[in-house]
Amino acid sequence: MDRLNALKVFTRVVEDGTISGAGRTLGISSTAASKAMMDLEAGLGVRLLNRSTRQVSSTEAGQRLYRRLAGLLGELDMALREAGDLHDTPQGRLRVTARRSFALMHVVPALAGFRASHPGVEVALSLTEELEIIPNEEADLVIRLGRPMQKSLIAYRLASDT
Repeated sequence: MDRLNALKVFTRVVEDGTISGAGRTLGISSTAASKAMMDLEAGLGVRLLNRSTRQVSSTEAGQRLYRRLAGLLGELDMALREAGDLHDTPQGRLRVTARRSFALMHVVPALAGFRASHPGVEVALSLTEELEIIPNEEADLVIRLGRPMQKSLIAYRLASDT
């Protein structure tokens, strides 16, 4: 078991008061939790826990380590959740440029539903009368009529004029 997981086991042992309880909480066996504690203590070269048949208590070194770890591990878990949320929830600015007539007929009516589904996304809609895509156009999504002249562009049919 790596040191970070051993530290998580240690904090659970201190909070639960038993190694087996910490193991149950973390979904590992009490043997694995006990081994993690022994490995952590051996790696640090200090005894962290006083063990008895019924209860576990922390030594002075264990109390100091726990006080420092409790907030840090909570912050780490929060940071990891937030990072995962960014992947799960679209956020940021979406720059869209479209022909005025098409945008007014198709894009603008769809914006309310899009915003409701993706509240973390800010849509910046730019209307134009340009027929072709301008090189280096600063947009994430460009909507034009017809096929693009540049072969390197990815094009999808959104609507038909018939």
